[in-house]
Amino acid sequence: MKLMKVLSILLVCLFFFGCNNYDEFKEVPYKGQLEGKFIEISYSRINGFSGKGSSLTFQDDGKVISQVYENIYSHDTINKESQISREKLENLAFQIQENKYFELEDSYDCRTQNPKDCLTDQDETEFKVTIGDKTKTVKEYDDHGPKVLRHIQNLLTEYAS
Repeated sequence: MKLMKVLSILLVCLFFFGCNNYDEFKEVPYKGQLEGKFIEISYSRINGFSGKGSSLTFQDDGKVISQVYENIYSHDTINKESQISREKLENLAFQIQENKYFELEDSYDCRTQNPKDCLTDQDETEFKVTIGDKTKTVKEYDDHGPKVLRHIQNLLTEYAS
């Protein structure tokens, strides 16, 4: 019985740490490749059950708009604005581009792909990136997309703070 408990704990630890290891994503040195290109990046994540969520928008002028939705159904939001440098915005967009964002599928939705493995009322996430004349939106339900989406989510959070 003790052995089963220990194995269960080890499996949970391996699964937990294995799923959250982003060491494979290395920052690529940015050398001005996106200078002068229009850049806009947005990310939103909403939980269908609780109605809570958040969004981040990085505008071309470096303005960062952060919103926290206490309840999307009653439109209760907490808004915060900040500013990042143009170089930092370009670097963020470059890192997203280098992680092959524009090659991802448009949707990762377990409700249509694997309904038996899908929980209802989970988080719905949307990423939208525009660099120059290229725009791509990727939607995801219940974190069923590739690991790179978690990495991009972490980058956005890091650059916004």
